[in-house]
Amino acid sequence: MPDTVNGLLKSKLPVHGHEYDVCQNGCKLFKMNDDSDDSCKFCKKGRYSADEKKKAQTMKIISIGDHLAGMLSNPKTRDMFSYRTDRLEEQGVYKDVFDGQVYKDLKKDGQFEGELDIAVALFVDGFVHQKKGKQSKTIVHALIYNIEPSER
Repeated sequence: MPDTVNGLLKSKLPVHGHEYDVCQNGCKLFKMNDDSDDSCKFCKKGRYSADEKKKAQTMKIISIGDHLAGMLSNPKTRDMFSYRTDRLEEQGVYKDVFDGQVYKDLKKDGQFEGELDIAVALFVDGFVHQKKGKQSKTIVHALIYNIEPSER
């Protein structure tokens, strides 16, 4: 089943994951291309399995930065990102996050000065995969506020 999902994602989305070595218990992300970083300082488990040829555990990460850069490089999706800069604000009316005080304070502090600056909200939720599962999973949901609310 995971291979089917991976194949479907690769065929439909221009998103590529990066693979990293992690501790067998998931407590540490090992440094890339550093063979001296071979054990977890928390649980003392090794980077490699008993035969020293196979990595004990790896994790795939999808870079949100890579994905957003790809969206900005495409003229169709880049045009969708103009909502933040093109919208008209109505004094005293709160219709979107951009009408809120937090966004206004960030703008005063010099954030969101560029036309292509992107406002992103991240929502994180963790769960245990099975009833007696020993591993937890985490879902990270990213919401791009630059896109008009009806299209988000």
